[in-house]
Amino acid sequence: MIGVSLSGSFPQGVPAIAAMMDNVRRIERLGFDAIWSGDHIIMHSPIMDVMTVLASFAAITERVKIGTAVYLMPLRHPVATAKQVASLDLLSGGRFIFGVGVGGRSSNRIPLSGLVAVPMPRSDVRRAMPVAGSATW
Repeated sequence: MIGVSLSGSFPQGVPAIAAMMDNVRRIERLGFDAIWSGDHIIMHSPIMDVMTVLASFAAITERVKIGTAVYLMPLRHPVATAKQVASLDLLSGGRFIFGVGVGGRSSNRIPLSGLVAVPMPRSDVRRAMPVAGSATW
């Protein structure tokens, strides 16, 4: 899979939306397999909500996969996130790839979500995610 990362943050300021959408269409037209976008709550530069941005990408493309690179779970509530993920996957026709991570210093960020950190082996996380997504519907 060969993809393009359209940054979630914009050091020079938020670009013209029409130009950003033209780039998305161009990426699909050129035959790339995926379009990725980053995530964060607050950055040193403007950043848009990754799920909203990817939903707009899904609406103007037909083939290319769209994905988070990476979604910072410790900053979000898992039930609301599961609903967003399931909705975006449905609206995109199954083209959504959910890249998940904890960020840099996750132990400092986990309390922001109001959640309790529970260590889980990587294989258990993979098995749990489809259940969480389908249970939301």
